[in-house]
Amino acid sequence: MVLGLHNDRFWDTNKLLNQVQQAINIFKRTHPGYLFAFDNTTFYTAFTKDALVTSKMNLGPGDSVSKMRDTVWNGQCQLMIIEEDYYVYNKKTKSYINLHGQPKEIK
Repeated sequence: MVLGLHNDRFWDTNKLLNQVQQAINIFKRTHPGYLFAFDNTTFYTAFTKDALVTSKMNLGPGDSVSKMRDTVWNGQCQLMIIEEDYYVYNKKTKSYINLHGQPKEIK
């Protein structure tokens, strides 16, 4: 079975996480003091929709990727969206666009 929307629509990441959590809870009750280990290498690429994943971030400001959750860096909250007015020139429309509220970029 392959996880993912395009492979098996019935079995997805959320259902796997739910089942693993239930298995861990049962294991803790039936085997106190032992370690539960789970390794599924095909599952390593499963993230929540707003997870901070570098490969899903914009290279430049205001691209079309989804917004990611805020994070804490060096003890301070860092918003993952552009918090204030930030204008860039759009060559296609030959006008400036405001990126306020858009996802931040890597660079």
